[in-house]
Amino acid sequence: MTTLDEAIACLNMIHAADPTVLGKLISFRVPCNSELALHPTVQVGLRDGWNEDGSLKGGDGTLFTDQPYEVGFLGVINGLFGVDYRQWGFIYAHFAEDEQLLGFSDGKGSGWFPTAKQIIDVNP
Repeated sequence: MTTLDEAIACLNMIHAADPTVLGKLISFRVPCNSELALHPTVQVGLRDGWNEDGSLKGGDGTLFTDQPYEVGFLGVINGLFGVDYRQWGFIYAHFAEDEQLLGFSDGKGSGWFPTAKQIIDVNP
């Protein structure tokens, strides 16, 4: 079984190998149903412009058949490791001000994550 630390190290190695891939995957969201939204560990959010009852924000209250929820790559990966007392996943993605992915951490401490050279040194 993969530990949280191993998963974070693996994500950082993937990011070091190709810094363009995981940032795009993390930013991509797909609609999902309310059953997945109620999953106890998968991180799911409301899509922009939707209320939790399935109505459009600012609309006339009409319910739509489209799903108001969305899930992404990191929400699913975090679902494998559970949630903390706030119901947040344990794997954090860190982004620069220009929205480029910097790396991953467990969210503890100062948010440190390894550089590509440190990953190679630790994981030959």
